[in-house]
Amino acid sequence: MPPLVPAITGDPTEHRVEIGRLANRCHVLGGQQAAQQIRSAFDAALGTELPRALGRATESLFDGRDDVVRIRHLHVALDLGVAVDSLAERLADRIAGLLRDALVSGTGDVVTWADHDDYVADYLARRLGLAQLPAWPFEDLAALDHLPAERATAEMVRQRPVLLARLVRRGAAAGAADGVVAGWSPATQAALTVTLVLEGDPGTTAELAAAVALVGPYAEPTLDRGPGEPLVAEALRVALRALAASTTPVPVPAVVTAALALLAARPGSAAEATASSPPPPGADPVARAVARARSLVGDLAAPGAP
Repeated sequence: MPPLVPAITGDPTEHRVEIGRLANRCHVLGGQQAAQQIRSAFDAALGTELPRALGRATESLFDGRDDVVRIRHLHVALDLGVAVDSLAERLADRIAGLLRDALVSGTGDVVTWADHDDYVADYLARRLGLAQLPAWPFEDLAALDHLPAERATAEMVRQRPVLLARLVRRGAAAGAADGVVAGWSPATQAALTVTLVLEGDPGTTAELAAAVALVGPYAEPTLDRGPGEPLVAEALRVALRALAASTTPVPVPAVVTAALALLAARPGSAAEATASSPPPPGADPVARAVARARSLVGDLAAPGAP
């Protein structure tokens, strides 16, 4: 058979096996009647029976695996002999055996990620130029290909803030922790900061305190902002540098919130004079984000705070 292209995704609660394209080629030694019998058997097996049979054959194959696996192709050879009974089960058993072999082969046609977040992070890193990776493992995310890399990244981070930490690690490996947002417009950087502060979960008080301690050394006025560039855009870059230095997991919204609060509290900051008062109804999102950050961080930013 020509290439069999499975896309296999495992998560802690459900395993999913997908075949992106299944092509078959049969060589029949016999007359027209034998060929027609084989054709009918294949139509039935591949159309309705194989998915159920493959589910049964691979039921235990991914037990204990929470990772994401992409296999570029499998070549399945099956000698039917003179019997075409139980064709779907025979195909499924053969495919399951090849999958088992592929999972331990370590060849370039098999790529594995620890979890779905790492999978998406590598897709985004490839789009952002932070990693040289082939395109074929990321067909599941092809719907994002029509978006610019900047927007695709922002959209995915809004949904899964932890992706920002995964991307920072990839950026740091490429030599620039804040390379994740290199080339982004200040408006896009600011919008992502505002979203993570207003909509993200900053975690527990202890986690927020850890974020404040982590961000502190990077919140000094050492980063140059362009004319008119918002403080909230700078806060995102400060958060990225802090995340790159983190040795323990800290919620991304907590780090971004801490960065914005500490920058807004700097003497002379444009936000510093107004941050002590709650924003009026209908205030713009930036003002609400600054107020929320300052409120959440509060005394945690004071010297000697736990």
